Amino acid sequence: MPLSIFILIIIAALIHAAWNSLIKGSSDKFMLTATLSAMTAGLTLLLLPFVNFPNRESLPYFLISVAMQIIYYMLLAQTYKITDIGLSYPIMRGSAPLLVALFSSVIWGEKILPLSWLGILLIVTGILWLGYHSLKSATAFGVLLSLFNAGIIATYTIIDGIGVRASGDAIGYSIWLFFSSTLLIALFALLQYRPQFIPFFLQNWQKGLIAAIGSSLSYGIILWSMQYAPIYLVSALRETSILFVIIIAIFILKEKTNTTRIYSACLILSGAIVLRLVT
Repeated sequence: MPLSIFILIIIAALIHAAWNSLIKGSSDKFMLTATLSAMTAGLTLLLLPFVNFPNRESLPYFLISVAMQIIYYMLLAQTYKITDIGLSYPIMRGSAPLLVALFSSVIWGEKILPLSWLGILLIVTGILWLGYHSLKSATAFGVLLSLFNAGIIATYTIIDGIGVRASGDAIGYSIWLFFSSTLLIALFALLQYRPQFIPFFLQNWQKGLIAAIGSSLSYGIILWSMQYAPIYLVSALRETSILFVIIIAIFILKEKTNTTRIYSACLILSGAIVLRLVT
C-alpha cells in the first residue's frame, strides 16, 4: 500500500472520529441518523448533475449496497434501543474488519500475510476491549444483534469495494450511493415519524450538516482507497477512527480517562503500525 493511500485512510478515520465526537450524546439516535440522511441527500443532490451514474458492471453491487446500508441504519437504531452503546458500538466496529478479512481470505482466496493478520487482530482486540466492561449488563439478544450488524457492515464494505472497482469512478459511485441510501432513510422518517422528525430536524440540522459532510467525505475517501488497496486492509485501518475518538475525548473534550481506554488506544495504534510496516 502506497504511503499516500495509508495517510488518506488515516485522515478519513480522523474525519469520522471528529464528526462522531461532535454529535455524540444525542437523545434519539434514529432521529439524528434521519437528520444526517436528509442533509446528505440534499448535499449530494446538488452534485448529481456533475457525476456519472454507476455503470452496468457496478450497478448490481451499487443496488445491493444501498439495500444493505438501509438495513444497517434501521438495525443500528434498534440495537441502540436495547443495548448499551458502549458495548454494541465496539462489537459492530471491531468485528467488521475481522469478518472482512475472513471473507476475503476464505471466499476470494486473497492471500493475507501473517503479520497482516497480527495487525488486524491488534486493531480488533483494541476496539473490542472498549466494550468488555459493558458485557456483564448486556443481553444475549443485544450481543447477537450487534454481531449481526457487524456482518452487515462487513458485507456492504466488500460489496462497495468490488462495486467501486467495477465502476472505475469512485466519485460518481460514492455520490450516487450516498444520495440513494440517505434519501430513502430520510423519506422513511418523514412518512413514519413526521410529528417527531420535523421538530427534531429543525433543532438539529446544524449537527446533521456537519455529520453529513464528515460521513460522506470520510467514506468517500475509503471507497476511493479500495480501488488501489486490499479491501481488508482499508477496512481495518478505517476503524482506527476509534483511536482518534479516544484522543479527542481525552485531550479536547477533557473527559476522564481510564486504563481501558489507554490499553485500547495502544493496541489499535500498534495494529496500524504493523499494517503499515507489512504493506
